[in-house]
Amino acid sequence: MITAVKITSNLKANKTGYQNDINLINGKTEFLIEKGIVSILRKNAPDYKGHLKRSIRKLSLFTTNSKGEHTATIVVGPTVEHTKYVIGGVKQTDGHYVPTVELRFRGGMHPGQAANPFIAKSRGLINNKIRMIVESTYGHLNIEKYMRLR
Repeated sequence: MITAVKITSNLKANKTGYQNDINLINGKTEFLIEKGIVSILRKNAPDYKGHLKRSIRKLSLFTTNSKGEHTATIVVGPTVEHTKYVIGGVKQTDGHYVPTVELRFRGGMHPGQAANPFIAKSRGLINNKIRMIVESTYGHLNIEKYMRLR
C-alpha cells in the first residue's frame, strides 16, 4: 500500500565553478516538484470533509552536497491517521461504534469502505509533472537517470 510519494534526484555539476548556480537551480526545482506533487495529490484525493486533502504536504526533505554532486529526497503525503483506511479500504462489520462511551453496540452494520489508492493512481500525472519541470529547468535529458519515483 503506497501512502506517500518519495522522489530522489541525483544531479552532478559539470564544473566546480558552477556549483552555486546548480545548487540554486536544484533548490528551485525541488520546490516546484514538491508543490506540483502536492497539487496533484490534493486534486486526486477523495473529498468527504476535506481533512485528507488539507493534510497532504511535504513530510521530509533530505539534501546532501558532496564532491560536486547534489542529492535530494522529497517525501510528500497525507498526515491524517485515517489515510491507511482510505487507501486500503475497510471491510463491512457488525455493530456500530459509539465514541462517547467507547463501546461497540449490536444492531447495525458498518457498511465498509472501498479502497481508494489515489496516490498510486496519481503516479502517471506525477511523472509527467516532474518530467516537465526538470526539462524546463535543465533542458532535455534522460529523467529516469536522475529521478526515481517510489
